[in-house]
Amino acid sequence: MLITRRRFGGLALAAGATALSCPRVATAKGKISLRMGSAFQPGHPSSVYTLKAIEEIAKETNGDVEILFFPASQLGTDPDMMTQVRGGALDMMTQSGVIMQVVAQNTAISAVPFVFENYANLWAALDGELGAYIRTQIAGVGLYPFKNVWDSGFRHMTSNDSPITSPADLHGKKFRVPPSPLWTTMFSALGASPTTVQLPELYSALQTGLVDGQENPISQLYAQRLYEVQKYCSLTQHVWDGTWMFVSQPVWDSLPQDVRLVMEARFNENAFLQRQDLEDKNAGLVKKMEEAGMVFSTPDKEPFRKALIDAGFYRQAKEKFAPQAWESLEKYAGSL
Repeated sequence: MLITRRRFGGLALAAGATALSCPRVATAKGKISLRMGSAFQPGHPSSVYTLKAIEEIAKETNGDVEILFFPASQLGTDPDMMTQVRGGALDMMTQSGVIMQVVAQNTAISAVPFVFENYANLWAALDGELGAYIRTQIAGVGLYPFKNVWDSGFRHMTSNDSPITSPADLHGKKFRVPPSPLWTTMFSALGASPTTVQLPELYSALQTGLVDGQENPISQLYAQRLYEVQKYCSLTQHVWDGTWMFVSQPVWDSLPQDVRLVMEARFNENAFLQRQDLEDKNAGLVKKMEEAGMVFSTPDKEPFRKALIDAGFYRQAKEKFAPQAWESLEKYAGSL
């Protein structure tokens, strides 16, 4: 069930209060009711396929499992929702591994810049050993992750004054980055002045000049209407990002085995569908944004990677991750 901003206020507060006293929320008739938060807008493919999975779960359990879905950061920022899930006030959420690194450092290993050339290389890693390793890190902080990661897409850089064609074009720019130490360090190494702005405030930050540029996947550029406040998009494909869907471990442990099996099957299946849908739609979204006035270009990525090497970025990053994390990454990305 989708909860909009108009509907969620009192319901969310009441549900949160209930969750503090009981990790498994049940109605008077014994039906299971769970709350799930997400930063994605309702029209984003991640939200669309999450709702599809929720509807299928309700149908397969004859309505006994109700998952209330709160998109668009209605329950707070990603860090806020993470605190709620770990504290028992929220049951489920989706979150990027790179943002999750504030509680589990090694979940950000898949977001090391300029390592994956294409989706084939990426999915081999995330559906293989690297993804399995990341799930152990999520589980280590009291969360149960579903197997298949959802696609947010390769990220690209935008600016309002000129295209970003080389690291020199980043020098001195106030550049918005998510709350991630890994990406803050990356953009500092490339000469920018990284500034953390939460996604719901990004449009106004660009509009008012609080920041000069930003980086996001194609789907988010469109969903957040950033093409209205940014003129140029450089398809740098510098980092891939995806979201893990997870449940509070105490909540997961409280659910009947048959419910867990249905949830696993439907969420994992829809993760695959969401990936393909997002990839298929990207070309069309680029065209729509071009028609709205955004100018796209594809710079050479090698100068950016060389700048990171020269700045010692990869050497320093390796020291911050566990040896097993780095070894798993290099099995798919090659020596860094």
